[in-house]
Amino acid sequence: MRHRRQRGVALVLVLWLVAAMSVTVAGAMALSTEEVSVSSTRLTEAKLYALGKGIARMAIVDRQRSMQSNLSAEESGLQPFTGTVFNNTYSMEGFALEASVYPASGFVSLSETDTEVWVTLLTGLGGLDDATAKTIADRLIDADMTAMGSLGGAAGSFGAVRAAVQFGAGGRTRYVEQLLGIEGMTRETYDRVRRSVSPFGSVGEVSPEDAPPELSGLFSQEGVEPVSSDSTGQTADGNFCVEITARISESEVFSQRIWVQSSAMADSGGIKLVRIERPTKANQLGTG
Repeated sequence: MRHRRQRGVALVLVLWLVAAMSVTVAGAMALSTEEVSVSSTRLTEAKLYALGKGIARMAIVDRQRSMQSNLSAEESGLQPFTGTVFNNTYSMEGFALEASVYPASGFVSLSETDTEVWVTLLTGLGGLDDATAKTIADRLIDADMTAMGSLGGAAGSFGAVRAAVQFGAGGRTRYVEQLLGIEGMTRETYDRVRRSVSPFGSVGEVSPEDAPPELSGLFSQEGVEPVSSDSTGQTADGNFCVEITARISESEVFSQRIWVQSSAMADSGGIKLVRIERPTKANQLGTG
């Protein structure tokens, strides 16, 4: 009887150990699968980040080529360019990449001094109420975002003047991360609006016809007066945002925005990548 009891206890211990090991193995496999998925995503992001810089340059050059009257769309191999936003598709390294070139006038400039423009952005995309948005907008304007240039100096410094001379009026660029230094600006609100804020100096207010979908609809709403701007939509030089969309699968869509300054001689090297944002999965974009 005692021997049977000992065998029963041993059997229970063995079954318990098997169950514990099964749970441990299942957990390890799940963790390993998640790590592989994360690693795959990071690898895809790294590839797209590297490809994006080349695609942005190609899109600017192709945009300029498509504007040349002596080249028809068929001869140039480019899609027709009839509005202010240029679109083209590229295939590279196994990726199908859709590029859209928006004039910077379709975005809210970091140096914007119109309170209503900021309030519209902060309420429409940032999810803030009118009062909070107005308070932050006033602080943004009082902070004078034009004070810092991308070349590391105050406005009026040699670096700022050189950029303005090289790229024309409004040529100096700013750091969008400066928004995080504004009292009341939360990380959540920043993530929602950052992709829609241009690092370039203001050359006119938001132009809905030059804007990406999230801003075009926002600034075309009833009660929001559309404003004209000196849009560079049909000129070869100026400040632009190149949005690159990569559709990896039905569930994986990555988006990247690269801010570019271009001279009329873009195909001769007159292109400067000012801000290169990392590719982000569409369901992780903070613009909704």
